Amino acid sequence: PPQPLPLDAPSSRQRFLDAFYAEGGGLLIHILAHKAGVSLNRDGLSATLQAARAATRLEDVPVDTDCGPHCAAFSLFTPHLPAVVFYAGGYALAYDAAMLWPLVRCAAAIDTNSEQRVCCDAASVGERWQAYCPAPPAGQPLTESAKDVMAGCSSNVHALDNRANEMHADQITRDTCAFWKPWLNRGECRFCAEPQWCDDESYADSSRVKEPGEWLRRYAGKGAQQRQCVWKPSQRAMFEEVTRQYMMHMKAHGVDFDIPCFENEVSFYVGDGDGGLAETAMRALVGIVGFRGYTSWDSMGQAKELGRQLKRLGKDVPIFWLSTERSQSLSLWEPHEELNLERPPYRLEDVAY
Repeated sequence: PPQPLPLDAPSSRQRFLDAFYAEGGGLLIHILAHKAGVSLNRDGLSATLQAARAATRLEDVPVDTDCGPHCAAFSLFTPHLPAVVFYAGGYALAYDAAMLWPLVRCAAAIDTNSEQRVCCDAASVGERWQAYCPAPPAGQPLTESAKDVMAGCSSNVHALDNRANEMHADQITRDTCAFWKPWLNRGECRFCAEPQWCDDESYADSSRVKEPGEWLRRYAGKGAQQRQCVWKPSQRAMFEEVTRQYMMHMKAHGVDFDIPCFENEVSFYVGDGDGGLAETAMRALVGIVGFRGYTSWDSMGQAKELGRQLKRLGKDVPIFWLSTERSQSLSLWEPHEELNLERPPYRLEDVAY
């Protein structure tokens, strides 16, 4: 079998583009240095840049967790999807999606609300329900299902009542998931404790979510950000087609009013037993990207510093400017044309550092 790339394998503009256009490939975009409280320290630096400053080896540079203590969120860019990013400023790391995909835990057609989708880190409701992210018994590994939950693949904490209604749940289930009842804090709510797979009839009543049209009928325009089910990594083709059709729906009818962020979201578990995510990500890193209109000069300065720190550690990574869709807009995207990153309106531009 082919040997994996070394951690210090250099990237280039051509490698970046090859990854984007590859059949079954694409880029996974991970935003850094966006909003305080998500992945910044008090000095406004991402964990990745902080670690790179102190590191003596590439292996010491982690993947930022930005949607929970063990959760990292990315967005998939391909020639068939609109270029939509998380609209909160900052810059991004771009990875070869084909290399990282084997470590994906789940994927969602749109942003799933980072602060509310990991039940053991429900910051928005002032609770930390640790029972949903339990430590394994001594000497035992985490189960795969536990990693899925810790990666944010279970129910949004503000959708528990909706989930109970959709499933026609019995009173016991409703009580264990009610905010004002003690059972929720004890880890007994199945909606928090199980992944919300689109094809799992026992959990999400997903007999109605087996093709893109069914997903649209169930979620489009109806609080999709909080209510949507998620796709297994083995269902990438369905995830991409649902995302594409939902974007086409919003381009034709307008962006759903209740969705401030509508980039697709691909989630990873970060922690013990994550399959060597940090090392695989370093091998798959093909670029650092600033977004015209969103990335401030201060953030671009941090991007350049990160590039220099990685170069000090032995890895040469190119930096680019790229134009993407504006907030609440899909005006640049032509659904029936392949997206070309090098031509207007996207204009991939090399940045010297």
